[in-house]
Amino acid sequence: MRDFVEQVRPDSLYHRLFDHLPDIVFFAKDVEGRIVAGNEELLKRFGFRREEQIIGKTDFDLHPHSRAAKYRADDLAVMRSGRPMLRIVEMFIDQMGVPDWYVTNKMPIFSREGAVLGVMGTIQKIDSPRRLAMSDRELAKVLRYVKDHFAEPIAIPVLAGIAGFSVRHFERWFKERLRTTPRQYITKVRVFQACEELRSRRSSISDIALGCGFYDQSALTRAFHRQMGITPQTYRKMYG
Repeated sequence: MRDFVEQVRPDSLYHRLFDHLPDIVFFAKDVEGRIVAGNEELLKRFGFRREEQIIGKTDFDLHPHSRAAKYRADDLAVMRSGRPMLRIVEMFIDQMGVPDWYVTNKMPIFSREGAVLGVMGTIQKIDSPRRLAMSDRELAKVLRYVKDHFAEPIAIPVLAGIAGFSVRHFERWFKERLRTTPRQYITKVRVFQACEELRSRRSSISDIALGCGFYDQSALTRAFHRQMGITPQTYRKMYG
């Protein structure tokens, strides 16, 4: 195996393979956090047409500071330990301010001498249809129900009934597949809907809170800050 690797040309563009895997982002960064490679999905996320446009940029160039600091901390942990961090559930916000949850895998990049040169990884939307196996049609039904009824009170037993499970089994089953609890997922959907309202409408934050299924503006603000790292007011100033 080592002989094979040593014979491979250094400019072999392995990451181009990821251009043919829909919904999967691939990235590689150096020790300073600068992007050195990325596939087409990464470029599309930030509105670039060519890879050279994103080369050299850091997370702080592409994301709000609070999110970029978290991504950088994970990168440093991977590089310091020399061990992968797998199945990290985290949020990303695209250039238009649209957020969503993703599963990230990060691995260190080593030189032939064993020194850490950087970090590489993949990112995939946590509830991407491509991640949901055919056997998870029940999960798709549950997610659709949440999407259609997020503004209303949603009882976990109702979701369990849609999936055909007991509540206890449903909660365990849901978390195994989406790496989050049903209640956390419902809150995520409500916060992301609030993001859309904050970007596109001039409604008061109080009205947005009620329209997105929160008890009041304070409840929205707490959930929003926990998920997004900023307040609804700050988000509206940045993306509204």
